Order: sequence, then structure tokens, then C-alpha cells
Amino acid sequence: MIGPLWWPALVVSGGALLTWFRAPLGILWRPAVGAIEWGHWWGLLCVGLALASPTEASRLLCVLAALLFLSPWCRAETWWSREHRRPLDRWSAWRLRPARPRPVPRSIHYRRGPAELLDLYVPTGRASGDLDLQETAPPVALIVHGGSWRGGDRGQLRHFSEALANAGIIVASMDYRLAPVHPFPAAVDDVLAAIQWLQSAESPVADAASHLVLLGRSAGGHLALLAAYGAPPGQVRGVVSLYGPTDLEWSWNHPTPRRIYDSRRSLRDFLGATLPENPNLYREASPLNRATAASPPTLLLHGGRDELISARQGERLAERLDALGVAHEFRVLPWASHGFEVNPVSASGQITLQLTLDFIQRVTGRGPSGSPPAISRGRGSS
Repeated sequence: MIGPLWWPALVVSGGALLTWFRAPLGILWRPAVGAIEWGHWWGLLCVGLALASPTEASRLLCVLAALLFLSPWCRAETWWSREHRRPLDRWSAWRLRPARPRPVPRSIHYRRGPAELLDLYVPTGRASGDLDLQETAPPVALIVHGGSWRGGDRGQLRHFSEALANAGIIVASMDYRLAPVHPFPAAVDDVLAAIQWLQSAESPVADAASHLVLLGRSAGGHLALLAAYGAPPGQVRGVVSLYGPTDLEWSWNHPTPRRIYDSRRSLRDFLGATLPENPNLYREASPLNRATAASPPTLLLHGGRDELISARQGERLAERLDALGVAHEFRVLPWASHGFEVNPVSASGQITLQLTLDFIQRVTGRGPSGSPPAISRGRGSS
């Protein structure tokens, strides 16, 4: 006989499978991210259901689901301890509020036009309006949001911006013009304009912005790479791409299954043409083709089971940077999907923040480590 808790047990068990198997449909991608990055909470719910279930079958189902939900954290902790020999903060994963005060951003115009604003986050310990940087200036991180080049805004990575500011980094999170109304190269031009403004006399952080690092997620990672590789040598100290596409020609020839995401439509909207119509445009808009021996140090982070953008994108750019002798790191988080940093206190969120902070400190020389980044060979640990 089926008990009253059988159907909830069946639903959570189906959700738990998303921690191990790629989402087969686009509508299941966000639930998959939720199952992975909040798995400890879902596992706790499963334990409660198991205790309340009146039948042995539903209890067993809930226990198995709880184990699946907890598996991403265990895999992440094993990977992280093997790589860095330091533990993740397990207790912070249960925190509902930030452990430190949330910095209040100040919105500033970096240019006049359809996309003109950036939010400036001052490191913790300074008043939100106090930008008098008389002492040794901290580095600056320019954040570029994702959204398939046609959505999103400067508030998208707010928790990440706050965490960087709390770690002592000035953060500028920017808007940019969106496709299809403003196709390539409009968004890249906006990122370059934001860089110019941050380092100009008009900027309240001009001195600090001489130690500038770009960081973007998804489409923003692609834009950050393009801007960093297109800027004059030395203007950008480093660039971080979270699962950004690196070769748009390869993207067109290896599209994401349409049942998950219409990647060719996004490319057509962004570039204003298909690959057969304008192959040179696709090559011009690919960071893989813009990289040179003078390109700044690069950190590439990708989820091993990303349903939307293949980790092969980051791997291909890493191979190119390796051939050019450009300092870089390429890290694949095997348990993670697209958007793995969405929960700042999950294992993926903690790892992303720490790898980013370590990278910024190395390439800017501002922080506990002033040594230059080592050149990474190949895929890295997985």
C-alpha cells in the first residue's frame, strides 16, 4: 500500500538524481543547480521525510535521496582538500545571513548611453562613500554579468561582489548594452569603456585601478576575456572567466541540444549573423583567436557537467594559452553545473571565491601572496 508520504519521497528522489546526471531538459537546469548547490538542505529534508515515512520503501527512497543530495559536497571537499590541503567551512553552508555586513554599493555613470551605470563596492571597513585611497590601494575587480548577451544586469553577481569587497577588493559591477538591439561589438566596447573610466582622472579609484582584474560569468566571461585580450598590454593585470564560451565558431558547430538551450539563436542575436553568413565575425569575436603571448594571466573555471556550455570551451583556450606561454589556470569542478557559484556558502561557492581571491592576489601583488601565477598545463584536477 502506498503511504501518504510516498509521492513526496518519489519527487525528492527524482530531484536527487540531478546531482549525478545532466538535466535532460532546459526546464530542469535550474532545479539541477539547486539540487547540487543546496544539496545539504535537501538532504536534511530527506532525512526528515525518512523519519516520518510509515513504509519501509519510502524510508529507503528518502535515505538514498539524502545520500545523493549530500554527494556533491563530499566530492567537492575531497577534490578541494586534495588540491589545496585546507578544509571547506562546513558550518557556513547552513548560514542564512552573511557572516559580515553587506557593503552598500554606490551607482556611478561610467559613460553616457544605453548602458551607463556600474555599482562600486568599497572594501569592508571603509564608509560606502569614502573613496579616499591614500594608503596602499587595494586591487579593483570589474565584474561583467552573464545572460546569453541579451539579459542580466549589474546586480546579478551581487553576493560575489560583496564577498570580494569583504575580502578587501574594490569591486565595480557594470551594465552593458544587450543583444539583439546592440549586437557585437557593442558589449565589448562597453567593457573597454568601463576600464578606461576606472583608470581615468574622473574615477574615484583611479590609483587602485592600475591593479585591475576582469571577472565575468557565462556570456560575461566571454566579454571579460575579449576585453582583457584586446586591451593594451599592462592595462589589465588578469582575467577570470566562469564557464564562459571561448570559441564561437566551435560553439556554432557544436550547439547545445535545443531541448536544453538554443545556443545558435543566442549566437545569432549577439553577432547579428549565422556562422555560414559571416565566419570571420565569429572568429573575431572568439577569445581563443584574440589571445597572444602578451595576454594577461587567465583563470578559467568550469563545471564538469555544465549542460549549457561545454567545459571543452575552457580546455581549448587553456591549450592555446599553454602554447603561447601565457600564465593561466584551468580548473574543472567535476560535480558542478552551469552557475555553480550561485550559492556563495556552498562548496562550489566557497571554492570559486577562494580560487578567485588567490588569483587576484597573485596577479596584482596585493595580498598575502605576491608571487606570479604558475603556468598550468592541461585540464587540471578533476
